[in-house]
Amino acid sequence: MAPSRLPPQLLERFEALRRRLAAGMDGTLGSIAALDLSVVQAMALFRLRERGPLTIGELQTLVGRAQGTTSHLVEQLEQRELVLRRTDEHDRRRRVVALTRRGEAAVAEIESLRQTALRDVLRRIPPATLERLDLALQETLTALSELPKKPSKGERR
Repeated sequence: MAPSRLPPQLLERFEALRRRLAAGMDGTLGSIAALDLSVVQAMALFRLRERGPLTIGELQTLVGRAQGTTSHLVEQLEQRELVLRRTDEHDRRRRVVALTRRGEAAVAEIESLRQTALRDVLRRIPPATLERLDLALQETLTALSELPKKPSKGERR
């Protein structure tokens, strides 16, 4: 469906859904805060888990911060033993940032907290509505999987 043919209320409904899910999951933020991670630190950890080891420049692009800020962010995460810098195994001239086991555990804990909070929110929805939502999401994901993937600015080809 071309963007000009989108039902006018669709974007509004997606935004309303996002707000309601976020409001229903607000308690999770306190649990995540107990891990003593800033939003940007958590974002960096998730990007490293999704993409694997990254250079500072690649991570900088993905978290949307200046290079100096990203370097400082990596230093903070290194001090907490959540990431480490090492030589890139594909190009010995480059240094990359990678998750440690402790970093993997932090990401897994955050993801578990989010999943639990999302389950709690979804339990408020009648079962028949959840079944229809599940089918619609399956169809949506199938349609989106057929789209060509655009590499992000920081993604290696």
